[in-house]
Amino acid sequence: MTEEQEIQGVVEVAEDVDLEGFEVQEAEYAGDILRDVEAQTVDMVQSGAQSIVADTVRLEQAGAATINAHQIDMAQSGAVSIDADEIHATGSGAIVIRSQEVQFAEGGAVVVVGSNVALDEAAAGLVVASSAHVSGGRVGVLLARHVDGEVTAVLDTRSALGLGAMLGAVFGAFALLASLLSRRR
Repeated sequence: MTEEQEIQGVVEVAEDVDLEGFEVQEAEYAGDILRDVEAQTVDMVQSGAQSIVADTVRLEQAGAATINAHQIDMAQSGAVSIDADEIHATGSGAIVIRSQEVQFAEGGAVVVVGSNVALDEAAAGLVVASSAHVSGGRVGVLLARHVDGEVTAVLDTRSALGLGAMLGAVFGAFALLASLLSRRR
């Protein structure tokens, strides 16, 4: 097969087959680590990829460095950076998630930015959302217009504003003090 060939249908990857550079409509990957995957639908089981660009991505015990998709379903999987319209994840982890709709259960993320974010028994370092629903989860910093559920937050929107004002006043006082001391010399 040459690199310009277009593959139609479902592709199952054997260990000695290199799909890099091929354009596919639907792809299933099992047991391989791939560099760049582009397709309309990507199903990965116990696999990994550097980059995935697709309309629909389904990961099961799989991982990716970056995912850009319309819809993502993750089960016991992980990703470094996710950019999607909609993400559903169970028992999974991510570093950065940017999505309109986020449903995260029994997993964790460092940063979650979205319009509607729902965390069920999940943890996040920073959540920025228009609406956040947290059930039994833990959030380090929560910035949201509407918050629903049982959330344990280190900093909520009001606390973060108060902390910012206090730190601004402290740094302003030190700057003023430093300015006055430098004039004496």
